[in-house]
Amino acid sequence: MASQTFHFREDFESPRDSDWILAAFDGALPHMAAKGSGQQWGSRPFSERDGARDRVAGWLTMSETSRRRRDGDGEVKKDQDGGGGGGEEGRLFIAEVELPADADTDADTAQGWRVRTDETSGKRFLSVAAGGVRTGWWPTYFQDFEQTKQLIKEADAEGGVMYLEVLISDFRTGSHRKGAGGALVAKIKEYALSQGAKTMYLDCFAGNGGLLVK
Repeated sequence: MASQTFHFREDFESPRDSDWILAAFDGALPHMAAKGSGQQWGSRPFSERDGARDRVAGWLTMSETSRRRRDGDGEVKKDQDGGGGGGEEGRLFIAEVELPADADTDADTAQGWRVRTDETSGKRFLSVAAGGVRTGWWPTYFQDFEQTKQLIKEADAEGGVMYLEVLISDFRTGSHRKGAGGALVAKIKEYALSQGAKTMYLDCFAGNGGLLVK
């Protein structure tokens, strides 16, 4: 099977994109449970959790604000979620694949797929994954580990830190999503380097013998 060609989108449509990202998180839970990694996020759908919808919407707002700021517009906001540093600076990217011209868009939408039509070309694109990074920010749980406190202290002193906060693919899209995670990490790394980042950090669930990343 030929490798997928991914397109990366930075302009968002609310609430369609935030609803889709939340649904992608919900869709990942059965997969994680099947691999024995259900302990990471539990079994309760994210769409039913307090604050989850606002948090996802906040990622989109943060990204759009940061994008405008790059062009000399927008205000710097203070961090709102308990993380350290300047957490309101960052970017979110949605990975898409182009659908065939004869694809049944109505059927795709009925499956919960996020399909959009490009107004200029008329081409249709399927959202398959999303990834986001923040500048000078650490998640609260990461700061609470004794073994990471010195790392954070040294990284903050050096500066140029970015943290890959979110990386999720939509399991409902089947083979369309294959390779999207790696493509998003490469895209985010490219963005981080363009912003002068020295180091990008991320974390992953360490339980279940590390099977989640194998």
